[in-house]
Amino acid sequence: MSTSDNASTLQRWGLRKAIWSKLMGWAKPWFFLCRVNALEIEAYPEVAPPGGQLTIRLATREDLLAAAEEYPDQLSASFVEEAMSRGDYCVAAFDQAQMVAWAWASFDLAPHGDGLWVKVEPPYSYGYKWYTKPEYRGRGIILQLTVLRDKIGREAGRTHNIGFVETHNYASWRSTRRLGSHMVGYAGYFKLFGKPYPFRTPGVVKHSFRFVRR
Repeated sequence: MSTSDNASTLQRWGLRKAIWSKLMGWAKPWFFLCRVNALEIEAYPEVAPPGGQLTIRLATREDLLAAAEEYPDQLSASFVEEAMSRGDYCVAAFDQAQMVAWAWASFDLAPHGDGLWVKVEPPYSYGYKWYTKPEYRGRGIILQLTVLRDKIGREAGRTHNIGFVETHNYASWRSTRRLGSHMVGYAGYFKLFGKPYPFRTPGVVKHSFRFVRR
């Protein structure tokens, strides 16, 4: 984290949280820790529609492959094909024909990183791989994507959504709580000699969320 990032975190969140953010950034090569949050989908509050030319809808394969060409650092054609073959789906925000934000959802296994996947079971769906083009951030798009993503999950019989936020990602945690999510516990993993060792607290076990090797 740069000096300017440190100063911004301190100014926005206070000394205690700034220190924790610095520590977790330092520990990231060896240790990952997150809050796991769950939400009953029917509990969503009303969310105002996005302004301007934006529309929110389920992304098609063609939409996603076009976005992979436009945002190669964020999305790849191979990821799109593999995710869709697993049954994952993506909701997206469009400014006319251009895809400017998206969120994915899984009913089973989804890639995480560090050699791990996230595994969930019914009645949960799991949201992952968020992205919003920088100039569209701060407009409430993530809330809109979340609502549509989980309504689709509800129609497929998944009555609850589960996800996680790193403990030092305070802005994302605040957004998650605005939707009515509540924390069910902690999960994470240690990395020793390049191999991850996952853990989770008892509250998370009850909700089926876990990091797994595949």
